Amino acid sequence: MKTKISAILALIMSLVLTGCGQGQSVEPTITSVQISTPTLTPAPTKTPVPTASPTHTPHTPDSEAVKLLEEAFSFSKKGEDEKAIEAYTKAIEVDPLYGQPYFNRGAIYADHRELEKALADFTKGLEVDPTNPHGYSLRANILIELDKIDEALEDIKSILNLTKDEAYIKMALTSAGHVYSTQDEPFLALAAYTAALDIDEHFTPALISRGQIYFNQKDWLRAFSDLTLVLQATDDPELRDAIIDILMGVYPEGTTVDKAMAASKVHFDQGMALREKGDYASSTESVSKAIDIDPLNADFYFIRGLNLANDGDLLKAITDISFSIALLPNDPRGYYWRGLMESDLGMATESIADMEKALEFDLDSDTKTRANQVLKDMRLLQKSCQFTTFETVNNAEKPTFKFTFVGPPNTDFVVAALSKATGAGGAIRDVKTPQDGITPIEIQYELSEGETTPIEIDVRVRAGDCSLLKNVIWPEIDIFALLSESNP
Repeated sequence: MKTKISAILALIMSLVLTGCGQGQSVEPTITSVQISTPTLTPAPTKTPVPTASPTHTPHTPDSEAVKLLEEAFSFSKKGEDEKAIEAYTKAIEVDPLYGQPYFNRGAIYADHRELEKALADFTKGLEVDPTNPHGYSLRANILIELDKIDEALEDIKSILNLTKDEAYIKMALTSAGHVYSTQDEPFLALAAYTAALDIDEHFTPALISRGQIYFNQKDWLRAFSDLTLVLQATDDPELRDAIIDILMGVYPEGTTVDKAMAASKVHFDQGMALREKGDYASSTESVSKAIDIDPLNADFYFIRGLNLANDGDLLKAITDISFSIALLPNDPRGYYWRGLMESDLGMATESIADMEKALEFDLDSDTKTRANQVLKDMRLLQKSCQFTTFETVNNAEKPTFKFTFVGPPNTDFVVAALSKATGAGGAIRDVKTPQDGITPIEIQYELSEGETTPIEIDVRVRAGDCSLLKNVIWPEIDIFALLSESNP
């Protein structure tokens, strides 16, 4: 298993390095991510503008060196790497204080897995151009591959102290995630990958890496969501094979997809027949057997989710519909039905998001009418039921949260803090909202024997028709503060 993970990490690292440094400027080249659904198309990447240190005077390169750089780059674009290396070497001889030829030549060495040569070039480039965030990005990724983790982390911190450009920052955060993953710090790794995805939700290296951590934690829902999104976004056969290789880990060893599909269909067909008779409990049992055999079939989760909803178990139904969406994110039925279930539970914010998503698709007129009505109702509910503040109290002895929420006036409500992993935790009951409905409150989670922190917790509030959910990590991880504590 470690060999497989190492190979996939190398592939992810290559995505960050692909094309980096081989142009005439210091712009990072990132693998383009395109999704067929317009709403999933990533936002355009801004052109990086490195922030120069006032103590460093930018070098004006020799014109002959610039000419040789252009010549080398043209060779590189044609795949003539040996000629490109020769031209970059000549540019360095003409102007040894020009950093770009070092970075570009090092990138070619990195592509050919000559990592020590790449490291030497990136280091020399940074000696002559010490305020170049792109150079630190290139070197950090090589250092990770060479298992020089502490040095890589220093380079990542340097990037975050040099520039505010989002293209560099998301690459630096993704590299930091690789460092923390290597150090077996999954919460820090997840925080870094998530911060990168907050900048660009379709940044492929961060999606793959985060999805793989979730997968290793057996958090199938979030793993499927991240990895399936990348599958839909790329035509790269090597990348697709790597992701499918990860996903195949849900099957028993030796099982093929074809065999799983054939064996599961028998149970699914039986489940559908039982559903048509209105026997939802028996249908759920049969469909569950199909899922056990083939856990990557979106239809199975969707039908079981409908069964559970018919039997009144909306929370479990929402979970199943969420699996269906994770595996088939371009199908509007998942968003629509999950939005309906969330509206029944008073989950206004979640229902609004799902209905808005469903309406981006071409729905039939009746479905569209109902979706718009739900949106109208939930927007009204949202105004009277929401978190207005939320604080994770990091310096407390145990997981503690302070928050204020708006709920229906003079209404009994329940607040609970539950482990995301186990569902266990403590609750406050028999409390009433005041006349104005604005309720400041504090809740503590009691750690069970064997539980350690950081820990992921669901904080839930149920008041009248309102249901609020906040998913949090305690103690809260400020990944930017953690990574910005040193200068180059």
